Amino acid sequence: MNLIVTKVYPIAFLEFFEENGKKRREGPRKEKEELLLQDQWMKRREKEQARLRSELEDKINIYEDWADRLERRSGSHFHPTEDDPQPNHIEDIFDELDGGKEFSVVTARISLTEAGWLARFIRDKIAQERAQIGEEIERDLKHVCPPRDVRSFRVLFMKDACSIRKPSQRTAEITVWDVMSLSFDEGKQAGNFAEGQRFLRMDETWRRLAHIPLYEKGLEMDPHQDSLRSQTNLYVAVIPFSCSVDSVVIIRLATECIR
Repeated sequence: MNLIVTKVYPIAFLEFFEENGKKRREGPRKEKEELLLQDQWMKRREKEQARLRSELEDKINIYEDWADRLERRSGSHFHPTEDDPQPNHIEDIFDELDGGKEFSVVTARISLTEAGWLARFIRDKIAQERAQIGEEIERDLKHVCPPRDVRSFRVLFMKDACSIRKPSQRTAEITVWDVMSLSFDEGKQAGNFAEGQRFLRMDETWRRLAHIPLYEKGLEMDPHQDSLRSQTNLYVAVIPFSCSVDSVVIIRLATECIR
């Protein structure tokens, strides 16, 4: 089936929030509004990211200072062999320091050998913290500045581009979800549709579209019918929120640009 776009509405956006186990949405918003909100979110995220990195770097600097002081204290008295295991209580001493106890108070009661083991443990801890700093920042960012749940969509009107026996009367109103992820022509903006644009649609896909429930549009219809197929020759298809994957698949299967 050869289809042609007859009307294109601007791209719009909906944002979803989950609060107390319930989901709510805001919008629809225009593209300009969405760009402003996305920019504000990015600036807030960058600010929080810088703060978290600074806090982690400060913590590592404290560890560095502890290790330096312990190494100076143990000096030449610490010479463990490769077979010597770390005493089990060394980690407990570190936990006391990391928990906020004064360095001088905690280290006043440990031996020179224990100071050497503690310095080595802290050096390993520093290496581990530096290796995982990126992951830790991303994990904390999900709580202080969670990612946005935004979906783009665009409403199109399409009709039969040609009819052998009589002028085309079949039309479809299609809500294309996640439209910003669709691109049919290289070099063109994602989500781009234009009036007069032609597509080749398989009959089976058209039937699938025609049978999608219409309740979200609030259309008047026979309660015993899920589509207007048996009532008129007007075919209206609405892709609901719950079909985020299917909506893209349907559009991709149904469309092949004809130049």
